[in-house]
Amino acid sequence: MKRSDNDMPCTSCGNPLPSDARFCSRCGEKVALTSLLGVGTDLPPAPTREELLAQAQAARAEAQARAQAQGGGSETVTAQSGSASSAGSDSAGSDSAETNGVAPEAPRTEPIQMDNAVTPRHEPTAVLPAALPLQRDAGVPMRREPAAARDNTWSRRPSESQSAFPPGRIAAMVATFVVLTLVGTFALSKMFGSNAPQASADPAATSAASGPAGSSGEPSTEESPEPSDTPTTEESPSEDVSDQLPDGARRCSSSGKSPVATAWSGNKDTSCAYSKAVRKAYQEAGGTGGEATFRAFSPVTKRWYDVTCEGSPLVRCVDASGAAVVFLGPRT
Repeated sequence: MKRSDNDMPCTSCGNPLPSDARFCSRCGEKVALTSLLGVGTDLPPAPTREELLAQAQAARAEAQARAQAQGGGSETVTAQSGSASSAGSDSAGSDSAETNGVAPEAPRTEPIQMDNAVTPRHEPTAVLPAALPLQRDAGVPMRREPAAARDNTWSRRPSESQSAFPPGRIAAMVATFVVLTLVGTFALSKMFGSNAPQASADPAATSAASGPAGSSGEPSTEESPEPSDTPTTEESPSEDVSDQLPDGARRCSSSGKSPVATAWSGNKDTSCAYSKAVRKAYQEAGGTGGEATFRAFSPVTKRWYDVTCEGSPLVRCVDASGAAVVFLGPRT
């Protein structure tokens, strides 16, 4: 075979191969990729399975034909050598038989193996690309996962114990929300309560009403004076304190013997409940008769008011608007 510049030898037997050869034409060995080694030209497009099978069969047939041809030549040489040997042996045998009286040996018929005879190492095998699909046996059924199992894998729902919001957690969240709402409402009412009483709802019904002034919003229904915690018998009325009270003042309660044991409602719009609350807040602020500033809570309007007190022995307390008036003094 004439060798060109692009040919390369087979790695197995040294036979020169063209650049596009896949198998060795002599021994059937698979040829490595020449483009990756930098020898020859780029490879053609990848052959199909049918092309690979055809090339493998052609290479196998060619190798078998060459092996048979080489085997026939060696047999011919063997036959010729055998005939020559037989002739020489016959002549020698006849001579020896004539001299020694021994029968001649039979000629050798087994073939003589020549040194230049080349036999292939193995039969060429067809190499299929790895991308071809695998052939499964016809008698072995393919295992396929049931559709129900595949559906359950993705549509499985968490149980109640694994739920993100179990009933116990929901109840705790609701209870926490209610408690926070109540606490926030109470805190806002304490922080942003009005400092002045609201106006009375019905000014016409305040003839003998109790509560702060018209702007306080307290009900105008009259409250009966609460009985005193002490016996009704008074020791000695104070002429000076009674003279200092205005005409519309009403005695609301009296308790103890402190300088502010008695509380009076200064006008018809001030309730006795508010008067007692002012006296209690005045005593808690440390007042014993004289000036004091504090905050008092009205049980009627449910609001806080800034109260300022002054005077002695009769203490006059008013709120920020000056409408609700309370008098505090000793027991009379």
